[in-house]
Amino acid sequence: MQPIHPDNLIEGHQYLIEYHGPNGILGKYKGIIKNDSEYLYRFNNVIKYCKGKEIPSMWFHTPKDTNPNLRYYWLFYLPVENEIKQRIFLHDTKIELSKTLLLQKTFKQLFGDPSTVKGVIHQHCHC
Repeated sequence: MQPIHPDNLIEGHQYLIEYHGPNGILGKYKGIIKNDSEYLYRFNNVIKYCKGKEIPSMWFHTPKDTNPNLRYYWLFYLPVENEIKQRIFLHDTKIELSKTLLLQKTFKQLFGDPSTVKGVIHQHCHC
């Protein structure tokens, strides 16, 4: 999760939200932000995380003026979306394929290409 300052929240985007109190985290949520008023953020299509379960909810409000120095405060995070996970997977796959191609190229330079006569002779000759 990537922390984000409340002033940088963009309307219509989804964020993870943590509600903190004097004894630690009081609640975790995910929702789509709507800039409803001058003093409050509204989150729609909210999911509350409670004891490992996802509980759907309609909406809730958080104050815009949230500061970790206060007794109760809210923190906001950018979620890691499936699209980002997919991009990382594809990037890792490309790296593995590149490594494989480099190894194959090195093998061909050392021992010859097994699909050519030189490679076949070199592989079967144990001199």
